Amino acid sequence: MKGVIRLTPIVPGEMQPAVFVDGRIREGFFSGNAAEGRGFPQWALKMFGGDKVHWMRGDVNRKGERHSLCGRVYATDVELFLPGNYSRCKACEKALSVQKRYGASV
Repeated sequence: MKGVIRLTPIVPGEMQPAVFVDGRIREGFFSGNAAEGRGFPQWALKMFGGDKVHWMRGDVNRKGERHSLCGRVYATDVELFLPGNYSRCKACEKALSVQKRYGASV
């Protein structure tokens, strides 16, 4: 998303207009830059097949993949992008709230 300028603040689950490098204004769902393994655990969007952002765990398995809290998504750091305005996974939100309520670490 280098050179792309958002015209409105990011609102999860809502399409947003943005000015692209070619000067055209397009509307759609836009994610942030590549997460590059920084700041996990956090919300992240899987590059391929991602229509929702998931809460990705901080630990990495032997293949170098991170798993989502709901267990439905896994990806390497290069396949994860910052969440942008995509809707959040409801199962991850629920699991995260349960963990926070009982003081478990994510």
